[in-house]
Amino acid sequence: MGSMQVYAIGSAVNVSVTFKDQVTDLPADPTTVKLRVMNPFEVEAIYTALSHPSLGRYQFILYPQIPGIWKYRFEGTGAVVAAGERRFEVVYSSFDPPF
Repeated sequence: MGSMQVYAIGSAVNVSVTFKDQVTDLPADPTTVKLRVMNPFEVEAIYTALSHPSLGRYQFILYPQIPGIWKYRFEGTGAVVAAGERRFEVVYSSFDPPF
């Protein structure tokens, strides 16, 4: 696992996943996909209206306004059953310090 991405408050954070068929290891679409996002206060939001730019690939753009560690998890069910999660950090910009 690589280092955690760090973004300034208000940045567009493009989270994405590529689901693959477990037998062929080729990109494949689950029947349903959802994205679970947890902010630093552990408040969760669930998104199902995700961009689907290509086979197996899903993405969503977040605009986090709270500093701290954010977590997200893509879950696929049906034709492809898989899940993957990551996290990123949001920090105050040096041009917009906290008040």
